Amino acid sequence: MPQLDELITAHSEKVYLLAYSFVKDRGMTEAIFQEVFINCFRHMDKCHGQDSVTSWILITLMSYNFTQFK
Repeated sequence: MPQLDELITAHSEKVYLLAYSFVKDRGMTEAIFQEVFINCFRHMDKCHGQDSVTSWILITLMSYNFTQFK
């Protein structure tokens, strides 16, 4: 299982850019960024396979935005 810093290093740019595209605010983007990575790390056991990690993280981000900003 990857460590939190490994997840962030590998996926930070995609997550940050997508989160920013939703809210257009750096402060909100940073808060969302943190929440998404913490949530993904806590539930890493639900992600199956290295290839799906990026997709799983981005889906988590989109779900978070949908529930927070609907």
